[in-house]
Amino acid sequence: MRKAISIASAMLAVLVASAAPVAAPEVPCPPKRAPFEPPPSAVLDKPREDGKGWCGQGVMSVTLANAESQMRGALARSGWAFVHRIPLAGSVRGSVSAFRRGREELTLMMWRLDVSKTGFSWGRAAIENREGGTK
Repeated sequence: MRKAISIASAMLAVLVASAAPVAAPEVPCPPKRAPFEPPPSAVLDKPREDGKGWCGQGVMSVTLANAESQMRGALARSGWAFVHRIPLAGSVRGSVSAFRRGREELTLMMWRLDVSKTGFSWGRAAIENREGGTK
């Protein structure tokens, strides 16, 4: 079982590395305005003053499946297109999803805190073109 988890974790690392440009420039956090309107069940934590780390994070008082559905709907209403979802391996239940809108990519991580409580974090990066510069 431990070997299967290690292999799954290694595969996740490869997928994450190949899914996004390694040197994508960060979009400053916290942004002047949030890139989407979170669902009503989302309670946002106060953003870090130094602008480092995730752009937004918080807790939703719903199941993981319900939280993922609500967040995808909120992002879609704000013009974000779903790109892909990677389930988290190991004992942590959750996922990492990517969304695109114009020249930006949003990464959303969600994980189960309890039966009816879900944690989430999101961050943004600019998408690079093939020559290595930002679009």
